[in-house]
Amino acid sequence: MADPPQSGDARATAYAGNVNIQHPGVCATVGLSGDGATLPAGTYYDNGTYVDIWTFPPGRTVTGVVVKGGDAYNVYPATTLGDLPWEGLHAPLDNGDNVPAISHWFACVTEPATTTKSTTNSTATTSLDSPVASRSTTTRPATTTTTAKAAALVAAATTTATTTTAATSKATTPAAGTKPANGLATTGFNAAWPLLTGLALIATGLALLLLPRRRPQH
Repeated sequence: MADPPQSGDARATAYAGNVNIQHPGVCATVGLSGDGATLPAGTYYDNGTYVDIWTFPPGRTVTGVVVKGGDAYNVYPATTLGDLPWEGLHAPLDNGDNVPAISHWFACVTEPATTTKSTTNSTATTSLDSPVASRSTTTRPATTTTTAKAAALVAAATTTATTTTAATSKATTPAAGTKPANGLATTGFNAAWPLLTGLALIATGLALLLLPRRRPQH
């Protein structure tokens, strides 16, 4: 019976056999959460025997790393690796207690939780969820609207004054043919002007009569 593989690293647990990123539920198989994934270039260094991981993909969490070499593989949980960078990750030791070349390796990665936040816009309240788009704004009325209102007020005042004047004139001037309070019928004819004209003519005649006549010279 073959001896169990030796991880050669206190941070890892060694398992005999093979494991591959294409296997369904591969991360769950090795006791890690997330899905198997290869890390993007620039986040790690791999010299064929050791792997160093410097950073995680943006918005992703790496829960562990699996390194396969020879007839076994090492599982490195993130809880044993501590803070980044993770350096010197390798496959289990071979029979000569040497670190074998890496055949393949991958990480187990979880996606960030997606939170849907609903925002209710109201004209009565100001939402603090959004500093520009959700605030309700009040638009100042255009100048033309104010001018139109002023013109309407002037027109209304003019109409009121005209109506009042007409009503007053109607109330103070009896219509032609109506009977006033003194009992005499009003025909609409004003007799004051002919009377004044006649008096003026009489006065003129008297003045001419009273002027001293000029005696003829001999």
